[in-house]
Amino acid sequence: GLQHPYWRENFKFALAVSKILGRDYNGLSRPVNLRADRFNTHVTRYSFLIEMGSDKNTLSEAKRAAVCTVESIIKTIENL
Repeated sequence: GLQHPYWRENFKFALAVSKILGRDYNGLSRPVNLRADRFNTHVTRYSFLIEMGSDKNTLSEAKRAAVCTVESIIKTIENL
């Protein structure tokens, strides 16, 4: 398929973020989904796609989830 030279690093980073997110905000996120699609994540290391909320969430819930996710990403980067 399509080239994705950084998929291992990106997958590892996404798993690390997910681990911290799960630890600090239990039940907030679904498991990381490894797919063959690139969504421009092939361009650089430490790239992954994040989807906030669904048709079952309010806008305020999605905004709160975004804040929690960013906090988890920061913690992950600090531990690199």
